[in-house]
Amino acid sequence: MEFEEIKRLRKVFDKYLNYKEINLWELSEWGLYPLLKTPKKESFVEDIKNRISRILIQISNRKREIFSKKNLNQTEIIMLADNSIHVSTFYPILTKIKNAKIIRKDPAFFSNTKKSLEKNDTPYTDIDSYLTPNVKRNLKEAEKWLNKQWKMIQKDLKKGLGENYKDIIEVLRYYMNTRKKYLDMIRDIELLNEMYDQEKNKMIILAEELNPLSRVAIIIAKKKKIKTFVIQHGTVLGDAIFKEVLADKTIVSGNREKNFLISMGTNPKKISAIGQPRFDKIKQKTKEEACKEIGLDSEKKVIVFAAQYLVGGQEIPIKNGLEEFLETIKKIPDKKNFEFIIKPHPNMDKKELYKKVKSTNVKIIENVELYSLLSACDILITSSSMVAIETVLLNRPVITIEIGGRYNLTNYEEDGVGISIYEKDHLVESINKILYNQEFKEKFKKSRKKFIKDFAYKLDGKTAERIANLINNLLKTEI
Repeated sequence: MEFEEIKRLRKVFDKYLNYKEINLWELSEWGLYPLLKTPKKESFVEDIKNRISRILIQISNRKREIFSKKNLNQTEIIMLADNSIHVSTFYPILTKIKNAKIIRKDPAFFSNTKKSLEKNDTPYTDIDSYLTPNVKRNLKEAEKWLNKQWKMIQKDLKKGLGENYKDIIEVLRYYMNTRKKYLDMIRDIELLNEMYDQEKNKMIILAEELNPLSRVAIIIAKKKKIKTFVIQHGTVLGDAIFKEVLADKTIVSGNREKNFLISMGTNPKKISAIGQPRFDKIKQKTKEEACKEIGLDSEKKVIVFAAQYLVGGQEIPIKNGLEEFLETIKKIPDKKNFEFIIKPHPNMDKKELYKKVKSTNVKIIENVELYSLLSACDILITSSSMVAIETVLLNRPVITIEIGGRYNLTNYEEDGVGISIYEKDHLVESINKILYNQEFKEKFKKSRKKFIKDFAYKLDGKTAERIANLINNLLKTEI
């Protein structure tokens, strides 16, 4: 199904999936689109696994409620983080504004946000600490409501959805009946409502706007007349699931993103392209310095593969990218002159990754300062990752492997800072071109200057300061 079809389904599901005036279907488009684009029917075994997974999630939620910690101090500003990259986006700002605190949420079974906060000794409040007896009662009622809606959908929608019925019902079964993903969204709605009522804050700051948690946070904040501020942690260029920008103010890294949002109908006054606070700490190191710091041989060519975790419809290109990387290493005759590194995403299944590389000469490096690793490499290879942009900013070229589907929102080859691969058996020649082709080297050098303006505004180390000024000004402004 194409995304325009999915958008039209909002009207169909309005009467079934509205919870406290919030459309759960619209919120879930972020995750539904990949599933509906490449639908598949779950096997009996997968069904059982998902039901067990749901039970484990419920157990995990109960444990989180027991161990949640709460900072009782009320503040004017709340930063909502549910990802380690959100923390790294907020942290430079947190040191430059007063009267702000972080509310943390980690998905079940993960603690990356928590680890990232505690690494820097950053105080935080758990969103689970707002789970009052009243919220618990509401969640029990919500589960009954969701089960009722599921039965109604199964009964009523076969005619209305036509040929798409089977695919949509299968995805909804995953969201409503098997793992009850929508119940997780309702949980967020209830917790955020309670959080705002207790905190009485004047502003909520988020690191993105598209994911369900952030979207709910903005929708409820607007109802309660709380100001909303988004510091976009990654790129939104050409995103199929782009929706209207709801936040009062959204910060993007560079002019290309700003122009894209304006072209999609966003009010230009809402958007500021003033850089990415995470990039403030970008400091160019020589390859020799970085390799010494990490323990790599700087005399060798260092090739790094940034591995992503599998989500929605991205499984195919990400899986293909990793396999192509590992197969290519076998074909390189002078392996002794290379260091092959895989940097896994914090959320991915590392056990499976270690199995895949067990019999190869690839090193998996987990706990390393990212910018040091990127400075140490000669080439960064990935399938879909924000780290590719950071690599170019650090003056290193990239290769994107997009076999089986394109999910990068930036074409690094068109921008003159890398090479894109869409078919098998092209990685060796691409590596050789980047390492030894003088024409490519010259093109990269010139193209990188424009790339910085498009994606980082300027690398002057003052983005956090600029954003802090905007936050303080917005607090004083009537919306």
